[in-house]
Amino acid sequence: MGLPATPRTGSPQDDDSYVLPSAKANSNEQERLDAMHEGVTGFLGGRLTFADLGNPKRILEVGAGSGAWAIHAAKDYPDAEVIAIDISPLPERVLPKNLTFLQMDVCQPLPFDHESFDVVHARFVLMHLPHFRDALARICALIKPGGHLVLEEIDARAYSEHQETPEEVEFFYDRIYDWVASKDETYDVGSELQPCVSKLGMFMDVTVKVLVVPFSPGWDGPVEVGALGNTMKQSLLKASAMLVKVVPGLMEESVAKFKLAVEEPKHKLRLRVYFLAARKSYKLSQIQNTEVIQKGPLLPIRVVWRLFGALLPSHWTGRGLASAASWFISLLRWR
Repeated sequence: MGLPATPRTGSPQDDDSYVLPSAKANSNEQERLDAMHEGVTGFLGGRLTFADLGNPKRILEVGAGSGAWAIHAAKDYPDAEVIAIDISPLPERVLPKNLTFLQMDVCQPLPFDHESFDVVHARFVLMHLPHFRDALARICALIKPGGHLVLEEIDARAYSEHQETPEEVEFFYDRIYDWVASKDETYDVGSELQPCVSKLGMFMDVTVKVLVVPFSPGWDGPVEVGALGNTMKQSLLKASAMLVKVVPGLMEESVAKFKLAVEEPKHKLRLRVYFLAARKSYKLSQIQNTEVIQKGPLLPIRVVWRLFGALLPSHWTGRGLASAASWFISLLRWR
């Protein structure tokens, strides 16, 4: 759900909507955040992202949390300058020489030059920001032409596949969603990534890969998908007890019932995880090439709609066989 990986990049003194301690203040929180990074990286095959970032010279991570992603990036790109920012300090750990941490609030103007980074990354951060679109526009303006935006987000509400979601699960999420809405936040940022990024008009390529991961035991699909789902679930379960202290109407008994429901295989609970990679346009006049690739149970629906659109004569006018073949292959696999 909505507390998976990165401490909120808004001032805890001014807003109590993010309740988890910083990774520096709490070793359990550092372990949770590190485990989240390992889980996502394991799914990506040890990579920082599914996109080819080329040879970046300057990388910015927004919402560094425990610093795990930034450390990984600094080691993968030893010739690059890596800057990590967060509202909370990093835990005490050895940092690569090419990594610098700066404590700051992404909800405020950032002290970086316009178009000065080759890569900007944020993982499970936007969902914790009030008016996240403003922060998104601010960090996108920092990317150089030809540079990369890399985001990971979720739609936080778990749901039952092919059946009604249990009442105790719905109650848990209803209380949390009402609470974050009062803070001008949304925990369904994942489904809004592609339209929000495209609307900025800064990017010539926007690719979103949507993954449906299992929350309930008994998953018989790909092992790597099951492992990622378990990572997300364990992160939520570790964080859920703290929500009782701040979320109106959410009691310890409600959280206990939610945990029991999550561990019940028959409910077949699932969660949507979104991976976005986009390249900054060299010229504002460049036409965006936007693609959303669905995985898991969502794939057949997306394929049907894309096939329907392809039947229209206007869809292929002037495109040729090569474009048709490329389009069809994109239906079948991740690129």
